[in-house]
Amino acid sequence: MKYEFLDNKIVLIQNEKILAELNFLDIGEHLTEVISVFVSPLLRGKGIANELMLFICTYAKEKNKRIRPTCSYAKHWFENNKEYNDLKIE
Repeated sequence: MKYEFLDNKIVLIQNEKILAELNFLDIGEHLTEVISVFVSPLLRGKGIANELMLFICTYAKEKNKRIRPTCSYAKHWFENNKEYNDLKIE
């Protein structure tokens, strides 16, 4: 399994199938909006969604961006990972 950036997505691919994805939208130079996070039922509970969020946080840091979590999972993730709140914007 490997993670890849595809356009405005971070995806987890195995055997040429997308098993998980985080969809985001870059808004201007300093803002990234997390629109949705999806993990295949086969992989749920294995920390994949958390890893996708860590990837988008790394991306935001590297690009000097803040993150607006608009999907319920991303909002919940930031509530439980307060060490990343410096990246979060409402």
